[in-house]
Amino acid sequence: MLRGRAGYRRFVREGLKDGHRGDYYDVIDQRFLGEERFVEKLKVQADEEIVPPRPKKPLSVAFRTAARAVNLEPEVLSEADRSWRASRYRA
Repeated sequence: MLRGRAGYRRFVREGLKDGHRGDYYDVIDQRFLGEERFVEKLKVQADEEIVPPRPKKPLSVAFRTAARAVNLEPEVLSEADRSWRASRYRA
């Protein structure tokens, strides 16, 4: 597509002129790179069901779930304790 190394270099140089593009990091579906309208169009073409994103859960829910799995109090995972036991469970 880029016609060899020289074409790739030219492609990268031209992209550098744009500077940092924060919109590239606004990820909805990591299989597609582009605006939401473009992603939806690709999903329709691929005959995929469009599923709205699930709401994110607070970090406190993750701490409670992880603590329950290893039979600890959630505070042990979230506090500044650097003991071997706490660090091991956090890892």
